[in-house]
Amino acid sequence: MGVLPVYALPLLLTAGAAPTIDRGTQIVPVPSGSLSAEDARYLDWLVEDFLFDPQRAIYVRIAPPGRPRERDLILRGQRIMRLRDRDAVREGWLVKGTKGEGDRIYFADGDSVAVGDQKIRQLDFEDECRRRYYPGQSSTKQEFDRLIRLIDDDGESDLVLAAWLHRRGHDRLAATALAAVREDENQDPRLALRYRLAMRALGALVDAFCIRADADALAHADRLFRLYPEEAAAETPQAEAIASDLRRRQHAGTSGRVPPKSPPAGFAAWANARKIEFLIGSLDEIENWDAGGIRHRSIEDISTENIDDWRVAALKELGDAAIPALIDAYEHDGRLIRHRDEESSRNGQVVFRGNRLVDLGVNRVAEVRPVLLYVIRSILRTRHWDPAEVDQRREKLPPPIMAAKLRRYWANYGHLNFDDRMMTILTDRSSKPLVRRDAAACLVAAHQPGDRQWSRANRQDAVARPSSLVTKYRNPSVAEAILAALDDHRAQWESQKDERGYWAGIERRYLESLKDLGDHRVGPEIARRVEAARNLEERLELARAARMLGVSGPMVRVCREMASGNVWVPSVGPGNGAPPQFDKDSTLDLLVTISNEPLAEADDALFAVAEKDHPYFPFMSKCAIDRWNNRRYQFVLDHPYHITLLRNLLTDTTPTGGHYFLRGDEIEELRIGRRPDLSGLPTTHADPRLWHEHVEQRVADVAADKLSDFVFGLPEYHPLRRDADRVLIEMRTFLMRYDRRFRDLTREEHFRFELHPNAPEYIPDIRPLGRLATATDVARGDAVFEQKGQGRVADVKMPAWLVLKSNAKNEDPAVGLIVQAELGPDGKATYGVIFRNAIRAVRADEVERIEPYGSPKKKPDPSVQHGSISP
Repeated sequence: MGVLPVYALPLLLTAGAAPTIDRGTQIVPVPSGSLSAEDARYLDWLVEDFLFDPQRAIYVRIAPPGRPRERDLILRGQRIMRLRDRDAVREGWLVKGTKGEGDRIYFADGDSVAVGDQKIRQLDFEDECRRRYYPGQSSTKQEFDRLIRLIDDDGESDLVLAAWLHRRGHDRLAATALAAVREDENQDPRLALRYRLAMRALGALVDAFCIRADADALAHADRLFRLYPEEAAAETPQAEAIASDLRRRQHAGTSGRVPPKSPPAGFAAWANARKIEFLIGSLDEIENWDAGGIRHRSIEDISTENIDDWRVAALKELGDAAIPALIDAYEHDGRLIRHRDEESSRNGQVVFRGNRLVDLGVNRVAEVRPVLLYVIRSILRTRHWDPAEVDQRREKLPPPIMAAKLRRYWANYGHLNFDDRMMTILTDRSSKPLVRRDAAACLVAAHQPGDRQWSRANRQDAVARPSSLVTKYRNPSVAEAILAALDDHRAQWESQKDERGYWAGIERRYLESLKDLGDHRVGPEIARRVEAARNLEERLELARAARMLGVSGPMVRVCREMASGNVWVPSVGPGNGAPPQFDKDSTLDLLVTISNEPLAEADDALFAVAEKDHPYFPFMSKCAIDRWNNRRYQFVLDHPYHITLLRNLLTDTTPTGGHYFLRGDEIEELRIGRRPDLSGLPTTHADPRLWHEHVEQRVADVAADKLSDFVFGLPEYHPLRRDADRVLIEMRTFLMRYDRRFRDLTREEHFRFELHPNAPEYIPDIRPLGRLATATDVARGDAVFEQKGQGRVADVKMPAWLVLKSNAKNEDPAVGLIVQAELGPDGKATYGVIFRNAIRAVRADEVERIEPYGSPKKKPDPSVQHGSISP
């Protein structure tokens, strides 16, 4: 390889010998295939400068064993293509080893790999170049290939190929390659090539470092600094840090060593001081930290949201005893850690920005310092090191300054246990309000008994449970201290208003702490503050907090005002008979809050809104019909009131502007602002004679379609069906029969009916009567069928699952839910069953099998909460 020594470069450059390409002149291949003398000198100089000389080598394509991976590349944020991974398939030059050395394959700037178990195929270099520059393709195809070459960092650039072609005596092709250089590049092609190869060397350095191939990593670092010193200094400052860490590991004898997966033998019996020293000293070997996502190229920080490593866990367990040593290490420790997750790094995105490729997966290398800070924060359970200063989470402080802050914090509060530490800060009026607020949150969270999130299906936290902190402190209690901090924060915010955000969001954090604390003694005080609220959002937050602390009056009042359509908005004043004062966002905030309230008055208010005579009905109808354009409305779908809302729209024949067409055996739906939607005819109504050719979409059609999506037992509906109006009447009759008597599907029912576990789905709440059903029971919806008082109740534990004979041969047969079972006078059983699109009586001779409730085929996710049913 003809690489000019680094020390000789200045002589060449100062002598003016570096040729240039005249960018104003287009090179066109001539019949003789010759280059100009200046171009030839330029290409020779590139090889002498930093490119590999291929004159005595064999051009080959290599691929690792197995199937190559792919990665995404994005062109200016618009076109997405998948290209081969840079370590999957590459072309290079095979050089036979001499004097006992093995064969090696060389790439553009002398980077090489030893020949091992790769798949190697010999290629004709000149023929490959001819196909590249004379493809005989259309101009569109040529332009596409040009873009691929421009983006694909795996292949060699036109300038490299031009130099290699010239060195191998193919000047005609070399001239064509130079023409491509002038076409594609907007800057000095040599500088662009050097940057590209420097980035490739950095990538190889990072790759080798992360897989613990430390010897190879040092070789890549040497090549980077030797061939591209200017680029390394200007563009890849992290490379020097990695090289320094490699030399440190080499000196310590840990280079390339695989770290232990568990503590050494006898670790549990060590003294704490020895444990701490050992654990901090081995933090540079952790691997399981979060390297995913699009972040910066710096190695000074990492995402520490979920570091899964036994060393980190052991330091957390040691707790306060480790803090002084951790602070010392943070100040002086410049070691690096590496992420070995090759799949996430190799398949990361590479974004084309201008003439540069930015590898968003490069920060698989990071400093130990963020891990140390993560451990410190985990032990101290706070993010504020100076209560008298503003939050420092995002401030990039030099390690000595940050260490000084940590030491001052530890000197002031380290002698206190965690509760006393947080309580001291919470009650210190000289502390910043945000610091006091976070101290309250941290203190309460440390004593919170698990998840207290409330849902309609799980009302056990309708009233907050008292924390052990409630009686731990007096004069002030924790709740009194939080209220005092809240008042001080509000006073400062009103006087200065120099903090980001708005007051309702700030106050919500204090109220969350009070609700989690569960001190019902402050419930009346919170209720009193509702009357002083300045807007609807603040009023709702305070009313909900008061209700969870045992005083439901303010929330009941809000619900009743909502039911009457005259909600008091504090910033406007009482309605006094005037139209309700609300806008879209305020109304949705109100609905979200009320739909999550476990009060009978809340349910009454929501069902009132669903009636046509309510002032909110027009707005809510629009939200329900076009809910995908009202994303916030999704938060109130998990309440059966919107069944009533849509039911009342089943008679609305107002056109929506949409259309349905029958296209052979397919249905096309056209809606304003959306792409056409094609679907096949359902198997239950596959005869085209049962369908209209075209109908205009009405509000009733949209309502019926949405109801069919989430209400079980409703008949199938489509506006193109000739019996569509009859089905609408059936749907409305069905929904009125079970009015306000729909329940959420249980977790098991979601899985047995093969539904998304988080989708809101409702089913009629039909429960066993314990006696024979009557005609009145059927009319009220309390039973599916009746036998005129003849027979007896069947001995079937309900609910239960039923599979029909007509479905039994299917790979995954549909099921129905048995809610009624009776024996007729002849002793044969009849079952009342809820299917996806029907509720009907099923005779015993139709049944393939009955399965007990409580044995789902698929294991439900215990983290997903749904409705409950008593078997």
